[in-house]
Amino acid sequence: FVTILRDYNPRGFAALEKWIADAGIEPGTPFCRGLTPGGNLTPHRLTHDGFNIAIKAAIVRYYRSHNTDLETAKKLAAGFSGHSGRVGLVVAAKEAGVSDSAIAATTRHKTLSMIQRYGRQADRKIMAGHLAKVGLK
Repeated sequence: FVTILRDYNPRGFAALEKWIADAGIEPGTPFCRGLTPGGNLTPHRLTHDGFNIAIKAAIVRYYRSHNTDLETAKKLAAGFSGHSGRVGLVVAAKEAGVSDSAIAATTRHKTLSMIQRYGRQADRKIMAGHLAKVGLK
């Protein structure tokens, strides 16, 4: 169970509330649901594969809305998955200076090894910033 405070993410809460209202989601029913090919909401929980398909489709729509051709948008979207948000949270938290143990408590990782793996790029970026401050480039 991870608590996210509304005051820190009002746009996120507004989007969730809009989805709940638009989809007619009732308490005790799945929140993340599949869609039929015609675009109708199913009463069934979205599968892991369905999440990946949905993420990739959203990324394609984003790039297309920024005038990227379809093939390039698909190639760019291919690198994303349902897990991308979790990895992004770890990287952003590391860049903000949050400790590995605090990140693991939030992401519910049982060990710090995945936090450290996800955070290596952020750690290198932080180190590069520190080195730039002492005149190394």
